[in-house]
Amino acid sequence: MDTFLDETFKKSVSDGFRQRNREKKLLHESATQDLSGVSNETTSSVIKDEKSQSHKKREAENIVQDVFDFTATSAPEKNHMTEISMTARHEKSDMDNPPNILQNLACLIQEAWDAKDEAILANQKELLCWCSYIVEFNKKTTEFMTKYKIGEKKVKGMIYDNLIKLLRPDTKRNTLLKQT
Repeated sequence: MDTFLDETFKKSVSDGFRQRNREKKLLHESATQDLSGVSNETTSSVIKDEKSQSHKKREAENIVQDVFDFTATSAPEKNHMTEISMTARHEKSDMDNPPNILQNLACLIQEAWDAKDEAILANQKELLCWCSYIVEFNKKTTEFMTKYKIGEKKVKGMIYDNLIKLLRPDTKRNTLLKQT
């Protein structure tokens, strides 16, 4: 079971790295390209590519809408700070040139997708760690029960006591019991 989980995790991480590298390469190439010389053919291929990723686009639009809604309902001071930061960001780009605005939006969407991919990988890693923990914990419990000829509850208590010594100082036994 450990081998299967390890192989599955390695494959998902590898696939994720490949996909992110492809996306970063495409993003880098499009960012270095002179936007004033963009042909209609390139624009149409970008539009086709955006249509093929409509699901991701809708997700990103929902996130942007949520952020907008949040900032619109925030306190006036926060709105003021948001306006300043957004103004500062847009002053760097040429506001009269729509491809630059679209490029900025595309970069923001790409960053959101990258963050989502990283979050998925982090969740997969967490699940793999918990699965490995459970397997090892059960092995140790069985081993100690047979070695010391004591009950399961007592063995688990001993293991928890030793784990608490190795974890952060603020770790409580109840927290460890709930998480495991």
